Amino acid sequence: MSSIVYNLTGKYAKKFRVREYSEDLFQVASQAYIEALATFDPEKGLPLSEWQILMVKNRLVNYIQRDILKHKNAIININALAKINMEGISIKDIINVFNPLEKTILYLAVIDLMSYKDIGKQLGISVYKVKNVVRNIKKYFKEEYQ
Repeated sequence: MSSIVYNLTGKYAKKFRVREYSEDLFQVASQAYIEALATFDPEKGLPLSEWQILMVKNRLVNYIQRDILKHKNAIININALAKINMEGISIKDIINVFNPLEKTILYLAVIDLMSYKDIGKQLGISVYKVKNVVRNIKKYFKEEYQ
């Protein structure tokens, strides 16, 4: 992979103080770099290297602001779960609809009050994956019980 990806990942991880998310940032930057190659249009007058830098920078900043800083240290809000109308339904019934990974993440977030970062580290998955699983769990609760 290009030094553009390595350099910008390190620069933005340091700038936003999110070095612990370097692996996720590298994945995001790599995807942006590849997308820049696919979407490059020489007729726009911008050299390819500048287009790649622009794409990678924009993607990194968006990801950091939207996905890391917003959800850093975030957990599933147990108070929100308590407000859900679950008359006649046991917690066991609800939990059984989730797959093993979802059950584990739900347990770690609600019972152990772990952050996405800590859950990802414990399970050996990225923060991005944890965030997606939590989003699916929340979506399920909203659709089924509100």
